[in-house]
Amino acid sequence: MSDNVLTDLRKLSLGSMAEALHYQIQQPGTYDDLSFSERLSLLVDYELQCRHQRRKQRLIRAADFRLAATRTISSAARSPSLASATGSGSARIF
Repeated sequence: MSDNVLTDLRKLSLGSMAEALHYQIQQPGTYDDLSFSERLSLLVDYELQCRHQRRKQRLIRAADFRLAATRTISSAARSPSLASATGSGSARIF
């Protein structure tokens, strides 16, 4: 039965929701304490997050920026105020 549901979700262009449902099925007992509506809410939220992320990535690619952004800031890593705030000698951006 679950294979049919997963296939139908993919046919409806809800691939991320199918992925999240598959993950829930693979984790027996983990979601037993949640009601149907709470589990459904988790699935819908995951689908929405994935769609938002894909849209953001598509818009970034379409923007055709001249310079690629980096995840580290070398000058900020040497800043004593950031080092003390992060608890280490380097700053990371997540």
